[in-house]
Formats: sequence, C-alpha cells, structure tokens
Amino acid sequence: MQATPASPRYRLWVTLILLAVFAIYAPSLGNQFALDDGIVARATLPGGATNQMTATFRPLTDYFTNGYWIGNGGELSRLYRPVTILSYAATNALTGGVQADPEWEAFPHHLINVLLHVFATWLALRMLMPIVTQYWTAVLGAAVFGLHAIHSEVVAGIVGRAELLGFCFGASALLLFLRGRNGAGAARIAGLAGSGLLLFLAFGSKENAIAWAAFLPVYALVHDRIRNNAGNPLRTCLQVTLVALVPLVLFLALRHLALSEVPSPFPVHRLANPLYDAPLATRWITGISIWGFGLYKCLLPLGLVSDYGPCTFDILDSLLAPAFVASAAALLGLLGCGIASLRRQPLLFLAAACFLGFSFSTSNLPLAIGTVFGERLYFTPSFGIAILACWIAGLVSRPALILIPTIGWLLMCSVVIVDRNSAWHDETSRFVQDAQRNPRCLRLTEAYAGHLDRRNRVVDAENLWRRALELDPEFVDALSSLGGFLARAGRYNDAEQMFLRALRAPPGAKPLRHITHYNLALLYNLLKQAEKSQQHLRLAWRENSAFQFLHEPLLTRTQAQLPPDEVEKILATGQQRVPNHPTWPLQHAYLAIARDDIEAGLGHLRRALALRPTHDQTRWVLAATLLQSGDTEAARPLLDALRQDKSASQEIRKMAREALRQIK
Repeated sequence: MQATPASPRYRLWVTLILLAVFAIYAPSLGNQFALDDGIVARATLPGGATNQMTATFRPLTDYFTNGYWIGNGGELSRLYRPVTILSYAATNALTGGVQADPEWEAFPHHLINVLLHVFATWLALRMLMPIVTQYWTAVLGAAVFGLHAIHSEVVAGIVGRAELLGFCFGASALLLFLRGRNGAGAARIAGLAGSGLLLFLAFGSKENAIAWAAFLPVYALVHDRIRNNAGNPLRTCLQVTLVALVPLVLFLALRHLALSEVPSPFPVHRLANPLYDAPLATRWITGISIWGFGLYKCLLPLGLVSDYGPCTFDILDSLLAPAFVASAAALLGLLGCGIASLRRQPLLFLAAACFLGFSFSTSNLPLAIGTVFGERLYFTPSFGIAILACWIAGLVSRPALILIPTIGWLLMCSVVIVDRNSAWHDETSRFVQDAQRNPRCLRLTEAYAGHLDRRNRVVDAENLWRRALELDPEFVDALSSLGGFLARAGRYNDAEQMFLRALRAPPGAKPLRHITHYNLALLYNLLKQAEKSQQHLRLAWRENSAFQFLHEPLLTRTQAQLPPDEVEKILATGQQRVPNHPTWPLQHAYLAIARDDIEAGLGHLRRALALRPTHDQTRWVLAATLLQSGDTEAARPLLDALRQDKSASQEIRKMAREALRQIK
C-alpha cells in the first residue's frame, strides 16, 4: 500500500513521534551556555563585552560580509555561517539579549534548537514518504532519525544550530524542488526558485550543507525509480544544476568577500585537528579509520562525548593498521552494496549515498577541516540510517521482526539522550562528565584537573595533569596549569621548569605563549626577582597572541610593574591592532586615575562603558571615580543598577551597596 498522510492512524503515530522527540530533549531547555555557546550565541562575551553580531539586529549586509567568529572580538577564522549568526541575533533581539536575566538567557536558544529538531524530524518523514510503499516504514524511519542519540550534541548544545538549520533548509529545498519539478508554468518557476533560495540559506547555515546540491539529483533519481516515473535523468541533473548553481556561486562569492582578510591556508591548532599538517598518506589512512568510527557511532551511539581531541585517535601510517583495515572494509562494503543495489534495491543505494555523501566532506579526506571528529558532523549523514531502517522494514514479512529490535534501539538512544542533556547543562558539567568517558582527550583532562584543583582535590588534579603530559609531553595548557599548581604549592623550582618547558614547545603547540610569560612573571615576582619578572612581561607583549587573545590579569600586572610610558605604548599598540576593544580605554582610565587626572579618567571610563555597557568592573570603577570627584548624583544610578544586577560579581554588588549606604 502506498504511504499516505490521509490515514488517522498515520497522523496519530506522527504526532506521537514528534511529541516523543520534543519530550526526550525537553530537559535540555534548562541548560545554560556550554563550549562555544557563550562566545558565539550569547549577547555578551565572557569578559562582559557585547557581542557585536548577536546582541541585537544589525543590517543584513553585516552578517553576510563577516566571518563566523567576528563577534568574538574580531577573531579571524575560515568559517562563514551568516544565517546561523543571524538566527542567534534574532533570538537575542526578541528575548532581551543583553538585558535578559542570565538564568534564562539560554532558554530561548535551547527552545529553538529543540523545535528545529522536531521540525527536522517531520522533514525527514516527508522525505521518506515518497520513497516507501507502506506508511509505517516511513514513520519508523522518522522515529529512528528523531530519536537518534548522536543528535544529542547538536540539539543540547546551542552552537548545534548550524547543523539543524543546514538540514532544515536543505531538506525543505529538496521537497520544494520535487514539487516545482512536477509543476507547470508559474508553479514550476516558483518552486524551483524557492528551492534555490532555501539551498542558499542551507549553505549559509554551515559549509557542509553544500552537499545538498549533490543529494538532490540522487534523491530525485531514486524517487523516480521507486515510483516508476519515466523521468529523464539528464533533465533532472540539469534542473538541479540550474537550481543550485546561482545560490552556490552567490554563497562562494560572499564567503570570499567576507574572508578576504583571512590568510589562506589558515592554521588549525593541533588540539582541534592533529591531521591538519600531517602528510597526505597519514591524513588519508587516519581519516578513513575515523570515518569508519563515525559509521560505527551512527549504528551504535553509545559512549558519546563532546570532545575527541588529538590523542583520542591514534595517528596511523600503515595500511595494515587494524583500525584502518576495519574502517576501510566497512566503508567500501557500504559503497559496494550501495552501487550494486541501484537497480533492484534503490532505497539501499540511497541510504549508502546519504551517509557517504554527507559525511565525506567532513572526513578530512578531501581536505583537512577544523576538527578531527565531531558527533555533530553526523547529524545529516545519520538520515542514511533512517533510510536504511525503512529499507530493512520493507523486506520483512512481519513488522514485529523489525519493530521489536528498533524499539529496543530507540529506548537505548533515549537513555543516552537524557544522559547527554545533563552533560551539556553547562561548561563544568560537560568536561566533568566527558573527561571521565574520554580520558585520552587532552582538553577535557586538563579542564577536569583544574576543576578538581578548585575543589581542593589537589592530588587527583596533579595526577590528571601529569596523565595529560604522558599523552602529550608538549601540551602547553597542562604544562602551564601544572606550573601554576606547583607554584601555589610552594614548589617553585618545579613550577619554573614547567613554564620553561611550555615556552620550548613547538610553534603549533603554543598559541598562548603570552600567558606562559605572564605566569613566569608572577613566579619571579613572588621570588623577588623583579628584573626577570619585568623581562617576561615585556616578552609577553611581543607575542601576537597577547593582543589577539587579551588576558586582563596580564594587563593589570603590566600596569603594576612596568613604567607608565611602556604601558602607554602597549595600549597604543593594542588600540591599533584591535580597534574599539573596551579594554584599552579602561586601562587608559586606570593610568589617568593613578596620576590623579580624574577628568581624563572619567572620559576613558565613559568610552569603555559605551563599548561594554554590561561590564560590572567598568561600571564600578566609573561609579567610584564619580564619587571621588564629588558627583554623587551621577554615581547613584550606576551603583543602584550594580546592586540589583544578578550577573555582576558578588563582591562588586556588595561594594555598590556599601557605597550607596555611605552617600544616603
């Protein structure tokens, strides 16, 4: 029986599945910001500065002529996702953004993610319906897609919005293309033009959505074969070319314009992808083994983590490595089965094409990307697993033969999703849970060690840092963190050796050398070695990273130890390299106040506040300086706002209350 949405039973099951998808992800609505959420989607950056791209709506041209990270202090990268950034700005503009209660600021972002995933599940159903012969197999496939546990990172983490939008726009473009292709006259033109627009929005959501342009003709040809349509394959391919070519050229042109100042090739840190600088043979052998791991995770999504890091996977050079042999056999087997089944089992062909086609671009085989592996990258490829479920369901003589194991698999996925919802609650819960599941991930291990150190579990913390250094003796973050730990414990010689080891690490392993110099400056200052301390402060500011990744404590220490004329030169350099950053006027204000030039200090503070209106430290210093100048009327509203601001630190809120009591 051909699948049809007219059946009440069909509608009931679809409704139940969509409700189940919403319910299973509903716990993520209480999550906060984790991983990159706080520097991409949030209206304010961690330091208190306003995210210029997402705090409020800007002209549309700003989103399509700037890179993905531009709102985070103007940081450069090769990523270009204007539609995703625009969605964050829309969310913040509609829900308060900068003025939102910090406890609820993340809620609308999570709600939109969950609703988008429900919509994606419905779109998956709509794509399955035309290529199956019984409605229940399409419903089963939609359930497999909607409740697939590998989607948990995309839905529970706000930055997963890029994958969600890419899928939703791409799937909508496919469905509209089919409608337009089968239409006539104005309906055909409108359908094909609309499909092209949706493809452009998919490309602008995330770069890997470009694969939808290739999937459209594959799906259309399989659709025609299954439905026994006497379609012309060449005509279909020409139609897809016409629909996809304009949005693709426009997207690439805008991307080139937006990233014109980004150097190419743009370096990728080895903590994100150790394959980036690897020889081609090594990248391909290791990449294929990791690609096979992705297929395994799509079939059995257990033991999921947020970060796989450089040591999670062994870097392989041999074609005889077991991981490579197993992965190559699985991937080639899937490819071979797909090609062989094109005529007699086109649904199996489509399942293989979907998984392999959508995952190939992020497999590090065609080119090295910004990460070695990520569960989020398999959101769209996992639709191939849903198609595979439909194909298997269509083969069985009794539905129970497929329903029972599938229900068991869905229940397993549901348990995993609930667990991952809690893991993504905030940044701390993310690395605390995942570091224990993936002890070979350097970044997770280092972050977990710092967490244990803050909880006074010093022995466990030191052991974790040393375990990270056993995995990678040149891991700068662990060297610096362990050095700081040893310094606080009074083991100064050991701390010095750790910091010096960090400075000797290879160039690709030390993007934040200025912080290591800062740590050495603190250590030598503690040891009463003023000249060495000042030397390392100067060396810190010779690093480009000191201006690209500002470290406020380094600025404070520099003001305390270096002569004012040197500090002025550093601030002038910073103003030139990173214009309009609020740190520079704030630091100028400190210098002016130190030399009793209150009027100049107030001018600098007002400029800093204009750039970072929610920064509690800037507001407090401005209020205190106004009190010092005798202008209590101007200071009072600042102090009152600080007193009531839940996002301000407890110490500053307390000082604001005390200051208010004194002037009343």
